[in-house]
Amino acid sequence: MAYYLGVDYGTGNTGIAIGQDVTYTAQPLTHVSMSKGKVDHAGFDKLVKEWQPKAVVVGLPRNQDGSLTNVAPKVIAFAKWVHKIFTIPVYFIDERNTTTSAKEFIFDKYAYKGLQKNKVDAISAALILQAYFDGEEFIEYDPEQEIV
Repeated sequence: MAYYLGVDYGTGNTGIAIGQDVTYTAQPLTHVSMSKGKVDHAGFDKLVKEWQPKAVVVGLPRNQDGSLTNVAPKVIAFAKWVHKIFTIPVYFIDERNTTTSAKEFIFDKYAYKGLQKNKVDAISAALILQAYFDGEEFIEYDPEQEIV
């Protein structure tokens, strides 16, 4: 069985999900804190060492017209770091509307009191990873190509 990590990069917290290739299902796992707009590398490093994922699937933030958001360069820099440090494939999935979908899921299940930010981030990461498992179009990170 191989594991995959899903990532919903955020400027406050970055949501993390875990999934595996037996049932191809994703589950919210945790979040890692951000420091001055950068992911807690030690926290993410610990997750990679614990789960030893085959790949990391990262939500790529796009505007409704398909263009990259102003956060996208940070997300791409994070993917570059993961690819370089851990030498594992990194895939991007269009993450438009995942946070909204995560909030709707939580609200339906737990009402307003369930809308804690950390839960939303991890569930968003699970939605991103599940989209990859479900065969949605993805982009493999390649340091030689520009992401558009």
